[in-house]
Amino acid sequence: MVKIAVCLKSALDTTGINVDAISGNTSSMPTTKGLPRKISDFDRNALEEGIRVKEKLGGELITFTVADESAKEFIREALAIGADRGVLISQSEVPILEEVNGSSTDKSETTGLDYLAISKLLVAAILKEGGIDLILCGEVSVDWFSGQTGPRISQLLGIPQITSVKCLNIDGDLIEATKNVDGQDLVLSCPFPALVSVTKAINQPRLPNLMQIMAATSKPLNIWSLDDLAEELSKLGALKCQVSFDSLEPAPSNRKSQVCEDEEPEPAAAWLLDNLKKEGYLR
Repeated sequence: MVKIAVCLKSALDTTGINVDAISGNTSSMPTTKGLPRKISDFDRNALEEGIRVKEKLGGELITFTVADESAKEFIREALAIGADRGVLISQSEVPILEEVNGSSTDKSETTGLDYLAISKLLVAAILKEGGIDLILCGEVSVDWFSGQTGPRISQLLGIPQITSVKCLNIDGDLIEATKNVDGQDLVLSCPFPALVSVTKAINQPRLPNLMQIMAATSKPLNIWSLDDLAEELSKLGALKCQVSFDSLEPAPSNRKSQVCEDEEPEPAAAWLLDNLKKEGYLR
């Protein structure tokens, strides 16, 4: 039997960002204010893999999330899918990002926390829970795509990590994970406890049925404050953010628009080859 922790992020639903098909500009930029939140897509794969491990080996699966209390809705969804318990680390008492290099974060844009602070809160909760054998998280988040939280958690806990996993197998006390490196499969192994971050290729997340959704309302969902985690946080250093969020804007796209006037294939092909050589694409 194993005790599994799955880290779920309250991610921005990026499908809500509207893009102008002609200009490529986004109507909501440079702000993401007002976008709804959801379980990060990659974290759904982590949750699914955790459920599969629990179904195979037995044990308990607990989800951990740093967010405000609005996240209770999707934590209940995770409980319906198959988690046994949910832990919400309330960010309401966490100091919002202080000024760094003269700039500060707008609380409405992000959680107000950088990846180091979020990782420390998750680690504190995992330490408070105790006895965790396997920590699962998504390779990246669907909104910011940083891929930092998993590695930071493993570093803070001092445990092995295997990232970008597409296939996971557990044989006794040994974790065997397969990842793709430059088109080749690389198989790595390590003992418990360990952290594994997964890709979307690892599985197809399930959807809960009506009975599971109803049963989820009776499953435990604990809300932990900073005071609840004070002892664990004292071992991790100051809960101070180091990264500020300055702006969000599309990358510039300066394309040359050249039109060939020849309608016949041969002169049109000659024109294309000539222009490709002039631009340095062909020799």
